Amino acid sequence: RCAAGRGAARFGKREEYWDPDEQRRVNENKSWKRTDSPQDAWDIDKERDATMYKRESLERLLQLTPSDPKPDKAVVCGKCRAPVSKRSLETQKDRAHLHRLYYADKYVAVGVYERDGTTVTVDDAIDSRASRWWAPRAARRCRCGRCGEVLGWAFEDNPEERVGPFYALLQSRVAT
Repeated sequence: RCAAGRGAARFGKREEYWDPDEQRRVNENKSWKRTDSPQDAWDIDKERDATMYKRESLERLLQLTPSDPKPDKAVVCGKCRAPVSKRSLETQKDRAHLHRLYYADKYVAVGVYERDGTTVTVDDAIDSRASRWWAPRAARRCRCGRCGEVLGWAFEDNPEERVGPFYALLQSRVAT
């Protein structure tokens, strides 16, 4: 075997290579002459870097162990800093977590969160303007359980969709 451990076996003057790339490199090296231009010379460093990059990329793609999960941060009320939800409860509605919607003559940005584990109080009255966003779901205002600040809306379940009941929290009223 050669010193690099690339799979070459030496038998006297005759050499056998099991790796076709190794054989190609040896043949290119044998055919190079000192009179050839330096740009035509075989650059072993460049070739090794390319091979290593390819190997590392494949290892990353084929990695079986999942990457470390991100820490679960709390989503808190922007006014009193009381915990409202968690980042792990973020979900999607219409293929997006954040939505920009028209409400009361202005646009508002809301984030969609699952109802389980969210600590807010929900009003009894239905908000007809917010209910138009995802009809036929009924929307009710939801408030911080500690200070009473309006944080967004609670949307009821719609049996025709896969997304269950959820909260649409105003991004200007919550923080992480």
